[in-house]
This record gives sequence, structure tokens and C-alpha cells, in this order.
Amino acid sequence: MQSLNERLMDALTPVLPTMPGTYTGSHDTYLAFNYDTTGMEYGDNQPAVERALIQVHLVAPMTANTVETRKAVKRALFAAGFGWPSMTDASDKLGQHYVFECESVEVDLYADDG
Repeated sequence: MQSLNERLMDALTPVLPTMPGTYTGSHDTYLAFNYDTTGMEYGDNQPAVERALIQVHLVAPMTANTVETRKAVKRALFAAGFGWPSMTDASDKLGQHYVFECESVEVDLYADDG
């Protein structure tokens, strides 16, 4: 089973250069992602599943046309099994910044990773 980071990288890297956390690459248009997790469906004082609240950040110069890229990000996330993302325009005078939010429910919390 892939980790959440691996699933996000596999989904988004074909769209644009992508990194978890802070982007440290050299491209001026890129994706970075982060997420928070919380337990759900508790039994015997422990969660049966974990819900991840995911944010994907599209950063681009103000002059870039990102319309098709924004559509591609949404489609890529959904095709990879994440919920259909909402999008917030967080752009400012420094450039474009779109935040896509979606979620994933991980059901295999106690699987052996090795």
C-alpha cells in the first residue's frame, strides 16, 4: 500500500513539479502539498480509520495562464481516489497561489509497512 505522500506525488507530478511541504526546486510554477490527519470511527479507544485533510498549493507567476493547470490538478486528485477538491484563490501581488483542498480516508492504519 502506498503512503499518502507517494499517492499525492504519483497523482500530481505529471501535472507540474511537486514536493511535499516547502518547494525547494527551481521552477517558477509548481505544486506543494501538506495535510493534517485525524482519527475516525473509534472502537476499543483507538481509531479504525484515519482521515487526511489535504491542501495542494499551485504557485505561479502572475503572468502565467493557469486555467488548464488548475483543471488538471482537480482531475488528477480525483482520478487518484481523493475527494473532488475545492479551490481557493489565495493570490496576492507577488503571484498566483491557488489552494486545492480535498480529503482521503486511510483504512489500513495498522498494516505492516515493511
